[in-house]
Amino acid sequence: MMNQETEGKEQATVNNNASIACTWLSDSNCRDKGCKLHGSLACRWDAGEYSFLMGVVQIPPALIMTFTLVLVGVATGNWWGMAIFAWLVIIWPLGLETLVLCRHCPFFTDNGKTLTCWALRYWPKWWKYSPRPLQGWEKFVVTYLLFGLPYVWPVGWAGYGIYHITANYSEFGLVALLGMIGACFATIVSGVQFFLILWAKACNRCVNFSCPFNEVPKQRVDAYLALNPVMKAAWIDSGYEFGNSQREKQE
Repeated sequence: MMNQETEGKEQATVNNNASIACTWLSDSNCRDKGCKLHGSLACRWDAGEYSFLMGVVQIPPALIMTFTLVLVGVATGNWWGMAIFAWLVIIWPLGLETLVLCRHCPFFTDNGKTLTCWALRYWPKWWKYSPRPLQGWEKFVVTYLLFGLPYVWPVGWAGYGIYHITANYSEFGLVALLGMIGACFATIVSGVQFFLILWAKACNRCVNFSCPFNEVPKQRVDAYLALNPVMKAAWIDSGYEFGNSQREKQE
């Protein structure tokens, strides 16, 4: 009787979510099942990959865009661009991204109350894990609100800064104009760099398969889903078909 009570208490303290995705099972699970997907998928936590994606992919563009918007604010006296950009950055990781994107990812199923993933590590899990793929409205939000707008917005405001300095050239002069043009150019380049590296190094290996930017070949998606019954069932219920599909034909 005592052993049964002890076992019950131990089971009660375990977050069963951790067993939903093989991403958070021990390495022995990979060996036992003969799975070699980790070589082609970023299906397990890797601190080195996290450091690369933060230090090389995400932080530099964010700093450059912030600098550009501050420069526009100082030059024009108009801080609306910076204020709206700050608002976008706040709603991005503090709820919106985790709602429409992160909660569908296998990395969302670990034991902790905060995320352990490539992008938003340490951020609170505001929502309950959902194994189904993203719906149409979620993909729209990811494409245009989470990634499109925050990168187009600073470029537009840099253009406004160039216009303002040109219209008041006698007050600012050539150095200020060239500086604003340089900031605009750096913002564009940093945004392009962000997406190119993301697509080349992350999107083709990411296990959040239904993200609109995901480029993992369908046969790998099928192989991963086959090892994760909860996720597989949710995807089938959402209309996903194993084997040949329109996505595979397009590839």
